[in-house]
Amino acid sequence: MNFANGARALGDGRSRRDRLRRLKKSLLESKHWTRYASWQRFKPKGRKRLFKSSIWSTLKSLQALSPSRKKGLQLGLKGVTAGCRINLGKLFLSGLLVTNSSLALASSATCTNCHQAQVAAWSDSDHAWAMRLPETVNVKAPFQGEALTFDGLEGVFDQSDRASAEDAVTQRAVLGSDNGVGPIQFLMHLRDTKAGEVDFQRFTVRYTFGHEPLQQYLIALGEDRLQVAPFAYDTRPAAAGGQRWIHLESFTGPDRFARFDWRQPLQNWNGMCADCHSRGFERGYDPATQLFNSSFAAINVDCLACHNPSEGHGTVDGSPEPEVGQWVRPSETRVAHWEGTPRDPAEMDTCFACHSLRTPLTDGFHSKTPFLDQFKPESVIPPFYQADGQIEEEVYVYGSFLQSKMYEAGVQCQDCHDPHTAAVKFQGNAMCLTCHQPSAYQAQQHHGHAPSSEASQCITCHMPGKTYMGVDFRRDHRFGVPNAPNSQALDTRDVCQSCHEDRWAAFLALTEGNSPLEQAPQSSMPWRQQNLVMIHTAGSDPSEGVLAMLADDRMPAITKAAQLATLPEPARRSSERWLSAALTHPEPLVRLSAIEVANAVNAQVDVEIVNGLLRDPVLAVRLAALLIGHQKALAASMPGAANLALLKAMQASADISLRQNAWRGEGRLQRAQGQMREGNWAGAAAELQAAVAQDPYFVGGYLNLADVRRQQGREDEALSVLTRGLGRLPSEAILHYSAGLTHIRLKAYAAARPFLAKASALAPARVDFLYTQLVLLDALGKRVEALNRIKALYPTGAPPQIEQLQKSWQRGL
Repeated sequence: MNFANGARALGDGRSRRDRLRRLKKSLLESKHWTRYASWQRFKPKGRKRLFKSSIWSTLKSLQALSPSRKKGLQLGLKGVTAGCRINLGKLFLSGLLVTNSSLALASSATCTNCHQAQVAAWSDSDHAWAMRLPETVNVKAPFQGEALTFDGLEGVFDQSDRASAEDAVTQRAVLGSDNGVGPIQFLMHLRDTKAGEVDFQRFTVRYTFGHEPLQQYLIALGEDRLQVAPFAYDTRPAAAGGQRWIHLESFTGPDRFARFDWRQPLQNWNGMCADCHSRGFERGYDPATQLFNSSFAAINVDCLACHNPSEGHGTVDGSPEPEVGQWVRPSETRVAHWEGTPRDPAEMDTCFACHSLRTPLTDGFHSKTPFLDQFKPESVIPPFYQADGQIEEEVYVYGSFLQSKMYEAGVQCQDCHDPHTAAVKFQGNAMCLTCHQPSAYQAQQHHGHAPSSEASQCITCHMPGKTYMGVDFRRDHRFGVPNAPNSQALDTRDVCQSCHEDRWAAFLALTEGNSPLEQAPQSSMPWRQQNLVMIHTAGSDPSEGVLAMLADDRMPAITKAAQLATLPEPARRSSERWLSAALTHPEPLVRLSAIEVANAVNAQVDVEIVNGLLRDPVLAVRLAALLIGHQKALAASMPGAANLALLKAMQASADISLRQNAWRGEGRLQRAQGQMREGNWAGAAAELQAAVAQDPYFVGGYLNLADVRRQQGREDEALSVLTRGLGRLPSEAILHYSAGLTHIRLKAYAAARPFLAKASALAPARVDFLYTQLVLLDALGKRVEALNRIKALYPTGAPPQIEQLQKSWQRGL
């Protein structure tokens, strides 16, 4: 049987196992195997490698076939690959799925048959470029011997002819083939002189990652994981400062941050990046072995990432039911409104799955599954957001957009963005003016700037942005209205001052706050500030303010959740009056935040409310509810086999959730905290030891492991842990402070002194650090020295806590 006959036999209705067997037989009889004496000579692992190499060679030979035979072979290969998953450790047919770098996958190629325009639009989108094999057409950097050094880390970038199949090194992290694809391999040579490295290490680029405004590269570290290489290529035009190699940390200062080193967990592809750059990704992390067994269904974000399979539509059905409705703006109205069937905001959950700052709850996610059944989003509070909800860190879009009036009105992502190219549908103000009346909003009396100037563009004032990774400018999707007095009151970024520097604030002071711009009256200040002021000024019991905030229909749910997360201490102390209302609020984001408040204040929550939360329709809420009380207490409060079965199922879901971040220090800490709640100090210590081992620059690992040792009555071991942490993180004030306290508990008072002094010097704003240092000086008989230090630090008046200590000492002298 020749290979062409074998390929034709693949689509004849036989079982997949039989098709694979027949394909293998045809390959063994084909010319591609003549270089090997016998299939039986090789062990199973070797057979797998050789079989895969032969398949790849066969695919490349497609170009030599006639069109009719080529089509027949392609159809046969589709029959083999239908339903296959690419697995890092197991699947030997992965080469079959990469036949064309622009379409990349069999699933996308299938869609091309009927949806050529859509696939063509997608093929050059960020989604299509999310991750690709390192073929010459996909690599945007020259790799012609360029070199770059940053803070002792040296990189040289070149290329060479690819090694033969016999010499290729098999690594589970190298999906697609044993040693990359194509005749050229792209190489990165790295040497860290700060770490004492003398020789360069050579790494082969396994994948490209993104394409503009920069392209990153993935390299293997061990057999189970890929890491983001420390140097990236700025793909912007040379006139814009691009066409150069960069180190991303070079934009934040002259030094590298140890925890961002390319070998550390925060640069790990399996944990940090892969689930949004590839379709159908599963992490497969085993906390016991600390190894990944990751897999994905498609190398990039292809058609099936957003469109679901369905009966009766060929092989896939991507389009949802057509919407019955449209945006309408009569000529006399200023803003359009939706007419027709009410829109379902859940349609955006597919977008939010990746365009959000969130914690995964499941291993892998699927389009059309509710967002909160797969993720727990980060709250829109500092440090990730500014106090008024503006973006601060790299938070993507979800948290901003849910705060907006656009979201409240029913606007969805696809109203402004083409769903296949992801680009905005119109440029400039034309995009906004599809819904907003031009005569009202394009007018100079609205924006107060010269027509056709950059400042007259809607996005300048309503979508300010920040640059991330040195070159990537992203806009805020909160669509806020600039308000300089509010920005000053909340100490947030003032959009007006970003262009006018101090002139805007000076003008407002001169005019006593009267703005020449069309602006809402001060009485209708933004929800966040309005309620914060109300709650902060309510005295010892601000419960009425909290209840009013929870009932305010004008405030977005995500903002209410943020309000709860940032409540002042008096409001938290009065939680017994409003917590039940928050825990039973109709919005799941509010319930989530309320559960966190309940845990923070160790509130006693009614058993019926807890049981209701454990049956919540939203997975994120159910998992959070497990943290309200100890597992044993919950089990005691839930008599009956059905209830106990529910609790057991929830505990299993929680274990899956906690496993998703166990590859980094924060995830191990979460697992340890669960052990602590149950009083299992040995189990907590084991998790924290793993945190220190796999994430050595995570300060929380050392601090909490030392606390566990202290709880176990092992102060000497606690001090050893802190000393090890200081060896890695000598500038962490909290480690010095904790070491000082440990010495005090060991009654080594003199030894504690330098640690507390260093802590105060590194963190001068921490009054508690200074207070402890001063008390220690007094205990060592050095009260005068302590008083002199207070005078030197606070010549015009000390903070209340320090001032009270100072006065008590002065009276005693």
